[in-house]
Amino acid sequence: MDNKRKNIMIMTLSIMAFFANGDNYAVAPLLINIAKDLNIGISSAAASVTAYMLTFGLFTIIFGPLGDRYGKTKIINIAAFGTAVFSMLGAFVSTLMMVGVVTMPVEIKYFGKKLTILRNVLAFVFSFVVAYIIGMVVR
Repeated sequence: MDNKRKNIMIMTLSIMAFFANGDNYAVAPLLINIAKDLNIGISSAAASVTAYMLTFGLFTIIFGPLGDRYGKTKIINIAAFGTAVFSMLGAFVSTLMMVGVVTMPVEIKYFGKKLTILRNVLAFVFSFVVAYIIGMVVR
């Protein structure tokens, strides 16, 4: 491996490690604000962090042996790509559904009941199709 390619790989891994560890430590000081914004208790907000950390640890255990067997670079590339794609899809689908539910009264006022229902049904169908595709890919 030439020196330039090695430096690019080290920089990419460093950035990925920064983001992976950054979100682990950034959430703790924000728990109070998250709980306040969502009108839930701090323990409920902390439960989401616990669930995230458990899956983070579980996949660390899974990807280690996979990296040993198939090559660390290949597994890192697949995991990074999968994380990026599924994060974007999850955010997009969740946003479509949440916006539809939260803004329905305003949409009815400005666009009428028929257009609002049509938009929300289309958002639901699109969310279902994306979830189905993700399920087929993961399967």
